[in-house]
Amino acid sequence: MEALLAAAYLSGGLEQARPVASEIVESGLAALERMGARDPKSELQERLQALGEPAPTYEIVETGGPAHERWFRVRVVGTAGGLGEGQGRSKRAAEQAAAASALEQLVPPSDNAPALASEDP
Repeated sequence: MEALLAAAYLSGGLEQARPVASEIVESGLAALERMGARDPKSELQERLQALGEPAPTYEIVETGGPAHERWFRVRVVGTAGGLGEGQGRSKRAAEQAAAASALEQLVPPSDNAPALASEDP
């Protein structure tokens, strides 16, 4: 990294080295953030269990495409019914997308504990 920054500095001065340094730092921070983040299925399961709910189940709703380009649509279901749907090129990817959709429906109440968003106005 030092050589890259030095080359940017020597070729364009501080004005050119500054964005290079910023990109290095930002990409490193983004990588650290991704490493600390859990996948949506794990996050959904933990948040539902924190509410005293059982682990969600995943149902294949639809499949399509030729054998070499198969896609899946999956619904994640909890005790309250369907929580979200997602689509992907594999069952696993579709389940992750469905869990991410369900997580968008979760709204933390004022005491910072997760809760399901109400569908009623």
